Amino acid sequence: METITLKPHHFMDILKLYGTGIKEFTPDEGLGHDFHQVANTLIQNPNQTIRVTLKMDSICIPCKMCVDQKCSDLLTHIEGFTSKETYNQMIDARFIQLLNLDLNHIFTAKELAQIMLDHHLSIFEIWQERPIAHTIQRHDDFILGATRYLNLN
Repeated sequence: METITLKPHHFMDILKLYGTGIKEFTPDEGLGHDFHQVANTLIQNPNQTIRVTLKMDSICIPCKMCVDQKCSDLLTHIEGFTSKETYNQMIDARFIQLLNLDLNHIFTAKELAQIMLDHHLSIFEIWQERPIAHTIQRHDDFILGATRYLNLN
């Protein structure tokens, strides 16, 4: 089993979407990233190993928007940000700091899910630029997904 390299917000997004009831992820034909493959692997295998990163991860690398190891996608829905790369770097840096994640440590998916669940209130600080209703929904969906994931596995 090869270790998956993953941005913290991608892992939380997977658990959040799992909390909305998605049990099998399908490919995004437009962008060509590997979100679906990584998500399905993690949902099916709680012992899958993960190395947390602030750089391009196993999801990003094949994406059409990955240019020179950076995301070239633009943002239009978050005030003060036009670069998805800049925004994601900021929220992932918050994850690293608030959850005290060691970039050199290899986690199992289950371990990382438990750490994130233990620090679930940090979601409000991590996504502070987003409208509170959006962040509350993200929080609630994450709690459902992480709880379901940890209880099933």
